[in-house]
Amino acid sequence: MTVRGDMDDAAQVKTLAHELGHVRLHSPDAADARAHRGVVEVEAETVALMIGAAHGLDTSQYSVPYVTSWASSVPNKTAFDVVTATAERARKTATAILDTLNTHQISNGEPPGIAAARDQRAARERETTRPARRRGPSTRAAVVTR
Repeated sequence: MTVRGDMDDAAQVKTLAHELGHVRLHSPDAADARAHRGVVEVEAETVALMIGAAHGLDTSQYSVPYVTSWASSVPNKTAFDVVTATAERARKTATAILDTLNTHQISNGEPPGIAAARDQRAARERETTRPARRRGPSTRAAVVTR
């Protein structure tokens, strides 16, 4: 495997991580390699995004549109469905790769902004599932002492 020399260092590293994602996930004789190309590209780019994030390299400006484009190309699936269906497999692969690297890693590979978005979503869900507070006068009997 070779990477174009006319890209900056960060793009070369991200590209190598993407290709390593393909190597680890899509061997030529595996059934998943025959999946729609959009699925395999989403998986490989997600691996690259996570490996980059673990090393402080934010590839989201490139990776998010790339993943969105390929995920949208899968017939009879929404981009959300494709990303959701491939997320755990890509996460496990990225984690396995990160565990073998003897590098300084600043995070677990969670891409920038994902934790904040997850926390915001969880807070909204808690708000919608929280029981409503009673408004107005209390229905409890008042105790009057003299």
